[in-house]
Amino acid sequence: SFTFFSSWVMSSGAVAVVGACNVDLISYVPRLPVEGETLKGTSFEQGFGGKGANQAVQARLLGADTIFISKLGEDSYGKQYRDKLQEYGIKDEFVFSDAKQSTGLAPIAVDSKGNNSIIIIPGANDLLSSEELERSKEAIKNCKVFVAQLELPLAINQEALKLAHSLGVTTILNTAPAPSEPLPEAIYEDIDILCANQPEIEMLTELKASTREEAEKAARKIISLGASQVLLTLGAKGCLLVTKEGEPIYIEGESVDSVVDTSGAGDSFLGAFAYFYSIGNSMEESMKKANYVAAQSVTKNGTQSSYCARDDLPSAFFE
Repeated sequence: SFTFFSSWVMSSGAVAVVGACNVDLISYVPRLPVEGETLKGTSFEQGFGGKGANQAVQARLLGADTIFISKLGEDSYGKQYRDKLQEYGIKDEFVFSDAKQSTGLAPIAVDSKGNNSIIIIPGANDLLSSEELERSKEAIKNCKVFVAQLELPLAINQEALKLAHSLGVTTILNTAPAPSEPLPEAIYEDIDILCANQPEIEMLTELKASTREEAEKAARKIISLGASQVLLTLGAKGCLLVTKEGEPIYIEGESVDSVVDTSGAGDSFLGAFAYFYSIGNSMEESMKKANYVAAQSVTKNGTQSSYCARDDLPSAFFE
């Protein structure tokens, strides 16, 4: 149980995250079923996901005073998710409820080779309103870092970034899941740090980004549209920061003994980065530490359940 967190004396970092909550319903099967087939599975697991929730959880586990803005259905899944957030010690004052839609769900089938098929039902995630966002304004104002992703409708994300930016809070947009087309140009002026992986930056810029040079060129295109900095996550190869001025900063990937499950590693990186940056670490230092935290997550099964907490890390990380 993580309830002991609420009695902690927190580091000064305060992080606000707007994003989705999804309950993962995972069926393990010998192979993925074909159309019309009823297939006997081997086991079942329920997990808690959604990129926004994952990032909020990772920031909180490291010690951030975390505010999460989201929406759940008024159903048993919603109650379970709210209980889980409270267990982590995440402030759920702005996790709203809606009786019209279910909590976000993700039925997932995973075969014996690790291949999967996923259906995402956004449900209540899609119903977060401007009025609800406005109610969280004072709480956002007191944060150092504000994080959004692309799981919620684009209009509400754009509004959220504009609000946080107008309050002088450092804004981060994580462009996951990958957009199907470039983002509206007006969004970029409210983004201090755009965080993308290779497929996402290619989709955003319509440029190839398979080498470091190409990735840097694609990042410069995003900066020309108005974003202040671009942070590229390169999986096992590490991460790259491109800014308006100065040389790009490249941090090599952390090697681990064995990779068990990479799901949620990108969210672990971003939640950790937001936390370390919020307590006054430099961009480079925050990237290094976030790289390390995310690398630990791939050595365990699950998403939030694989994330390391403050006590799992070297004490030097927090000095």
